[in-house]
Amino acid sequence: METEITVLKLNRLTAHCFYSDSDPDTDRPSLGYILSDDGRAVMVDTGNSQAHFEEFMRELDREDLPRPSRVILTHRHWDHVLGMSACRVPVVACERTQVHLSLMSSWNEDGKKAFYDGNEYVRAEYPSPDGIIFRKADVTFSDRLTVSLGDVEIRAIHVTGPHSDDSVLIQVLPDGMIFAGDSSAGDFSKPGIPYDPLLLEEYTNCLLSLDFSCFLHSHRQPLDRKGTEEFLRRAKKRGYYIF
Repeated sequence: METEITVLKLNRLTAHCFYSDSDPDTDRPSLGYILSDDGRAVMVDTGNSQAHFEEFMRELDREDLPRPSRVILTHRHWDHVLGMSACRVPVVACERTQVHLSLMSSWNEDGKKAFYDGNEYVRAEYPSPDGIIFRKADVTFSDRLTVSLGDVEIRAIHVTGPHSDDSVLIQVLPDGMIFAGDSSAGDFSKPGIPYDPLLLEEYTNCLLSLDFSCFLHSHRQPLDRKGTEEFLRRAKKRGYYIF
């Protein structure tokens, strides 16, 4: 059974977009929430555990907000997908994410234990490997997906990026909002969290071609467009990611 942390705050970013605070102690990312004027809702990512996902649902209930009818994943990393085991609505992911989820879902007990033993944040969130459940998404798309919630259009866009090969940007129109997952970070699988300069350049060009005024990395505070451009400029100059 996962550790339950009951302090979770829902913040409003734009007319239709909300997010929860991240928690560095257990590597809980911000979770996104998009609500249309007619009461339909979509969630961005499922969190790093059942407890994380369920606490987000309770916060929606406390705020008298409708629960989402589907969830869209930004990428495959554990802190964004392990809440899927508590999710009872369709989960949408890009095809590359599904490949990784299929692989992780096939892990035996030894594989889970190695994953658990090798990550201090996983151990902080889970008392034992027993509560770790990987599963696949219910719906997949290749490069782009559009979801219309009446007055709100949501675009899920698979991008080439420095963090993972399956990064997806969630663009919300007409709010000028982008839920970016961890896509603007470096490669956490390598010492020093370096940026591949070619991948960072391609990512920057793709991102800045989009119309947005608010950008949310899942483990940082929201940025406006100017702040996002400055963050990427410094990342390019520095060559590695910092928190």
